[in-house]
Amino acid sequence: DEDTDMYVDSLDSIMELVLAHVDRRIDAGDGPALNECLARVFVSTLLPAHESKFTQFLVFHACAREAAGMAAASAPHELKLESAGGANSSFTELDSTGALSTRIVDELIERVTDPMQRPALRLAAAAYLASFLARASFLHPRF
Repeated sequence: DEDTDMYVDSLDSIMELVLAHVDRRIDAGDGPALNECLARVFVSTLLPAHESKFTQFLVFHACAREAAGMAAASAPHELKLESAGGANSSFTELDSTGALSTRIVDELIERVTDPMQRPALRLAAAAYLASFLARASFLHPRF
């Protein structure tokens, strides 16, 4: 139906604008402040929201950008470790996951495993955790 198509197009346009804004903030060096804000909003607003379908991808996108930036910054160091064949060669892989990804995963696991949390919140946390782990190819296997 035309109304549905119009709403979907509007939502797509808004998401593109917000993702572009997130990218500009990260490119301008505001990544740590942005990540702190996104983590707080994710835990306080998105996680308890009933059936939020798309907004979490902003957080997932910021996690991917952070991991890509860390991997690019550590690439020369990683090559040295690999060429040396030392036991520390996987350290850079673990370290390149990113603080935001680690924080999001830790927050979700904490809520999933806390029997004092409301069942609906635990279920939402489990769903977000599964979605994040399934889509985040940049995560180290330890997750």
